[in-house]
Formats: sequence, structure tokens, C-alpha cells
Amino acid sequence: MEFNFETPLILRLRKIAHSKTMLWCGIMFAVITVLFAGLSIISFHPQNIDEHFYIMVGYFVFNALLSASFFTVFFSSRNKDTVLPTGGFTAAGIICLISILVLAAIYVFCFDVLKLYFSLIAITYLGNIFRGGSINFDPIISDFTKLGNIYVAAAFIIPVLLSLALALAFFSASSVARNNKPRKFFPIILAIISFVILTFFVLGIVYYMFIDGFTALIDMIKSSSLFTFGGAVIFAYYFCMFAFTSSISILCGCVGIGFAKASRRIK
Repeated sequence: MEFNFETPLILRLRKIAHSKTMLWCGIMFAVITVLFAGLSIISFHPQNIDEHFYIMVGYFVFNALLSASFFTVFFSSRNKDTVLPTGGFTAAGIICLISILVLAAIYVFCFDVLKLYFSLIAITYLGNIFRGGSINFDPIISDFTKLGNIYVAAAFIIPVLLSLALALAFFSASSVARNNKPRKFFPIILAIISFVILTFFVLGIVYYMFIDGFTALIDMIKSSSLFTFGGAVIFAYYFCMFAFTSSISILCGCVGIGFAKASRRIK
């Protein structure tokens, strides 16, 4: 049953749909989209277009779609002169599902390159970044076969879970707006997944810093290698990716909590 007026439940849903949290989620994904756009340009060589270029383009499209999903909800819910439309939530959910297909295509067609790429990041991570961007391939020779598949699987599962949780939360919000009945399960799942992802990233970086990161940081300060062009660029890129990914996890968790609170029953 489509309502022709906004009940208190729908009014609360509109409030979170057209909130700064929703807007900032879109902006954060847009910033990451710009970062991958830059990497796509850097990796583009007209005479030799390889899988590295397709990976960057794929991630560009993936993040652009997620950014579009948040902007769709935000702008579709801003007109207070009309009843909150369900189409914005539904469209956002569909866009999130499409983003999963894009990510799956990247991993199907570029698996070997991704295995090398993620092994390289995981093994060298901040240590070599702090040391000026130099990369030691020796650990990769021994650990590549054992660890490559694990890194690729983790890097695939994490964004897929987030995109799927977002899609289900948007579809749930659409059902609330359409039927005026509380739906809190999927928004709560979104919040849980978002904060688990945040914990995963934070614990990972803390663990690394205690294992090797502080020593690497001291070496960086002594040699001033961060101020070399290559070291500064690589460090800035990974710092931005970590910062924005962590921020997105927090914001998506807040969106899930907001949807869940907006969908609580009227007493």
C-alpha cells in the first residue's frame, strides 16, 4: 500500500535519508573515485593497455556507483512538498548490486594481477613506503603462493559485504516508505558489518605498527626518505585510502543505525 501522506515513521526515514551523514558517504566515495581516476590515468598506456589499467578503471566504476547510490537517496528525499519516494531507495539498492557485479568482473578477469598486487601491499605495506617507496621482491617469491589467494579473497569479500549490506538496507528503507511498517533487521546488519570492517582495518594497522611500523617510521625520519617524490606520493596514496576507507566504514555504520532508529515502532 502506497501512502499519500507522510506518517511519523516516514518522516523519520526522510530525516536520515536527507542527512549530512548520507551526503558525506557520497562525498567520501566520490573522493576515492577521484583517486582511482588518477591511478587509471597514470596506468594508461595507449600502446600497451594491460590488466593494471582495467583494475583501476574497475575500482573507479565500483566506487562511482556506490557514491551515486548515496547521492540518489539524498537528492530524491529532499523535496518535502511531496511524499517520500520509494524509487530513490530502490534505485540505490540496485546500483549497489551492480557495483558488486563490477567488482566480481575485476576479480574474474584480473585475478593473477590482483594476487600479485595485494601480496605486494600486504607484505611490504608501510615499511617500504616509509623507506622511500622502494620495494623488495624477495619476500614475495617465498610468500606469494601461500598468501596471495588469501589477500585477494579478503579484499574481495570486504567490499562485497559492504555493498550487499547497503543494497539490503536501501531496499528495507524502500519497504518502510512504501508500507509504513518498521524494518530494522538489514539496517542493523549494515551497521554491524561496517563497524566490523572498521575494526579489521584499525587492528591491522595497529598490529603492523607494533610489529615493524615504528621502526620503519624512525628510519624514515632519520633518512628523510618520506620527502623523496616516490616515497611521498606512495605514502600519501595509502594514507588517503586508509583514512577514507575508515571514514566510510564509520559513516555507513551511522547510516545503518539511522535507518534502524528511523524504523522503530511508534509507541
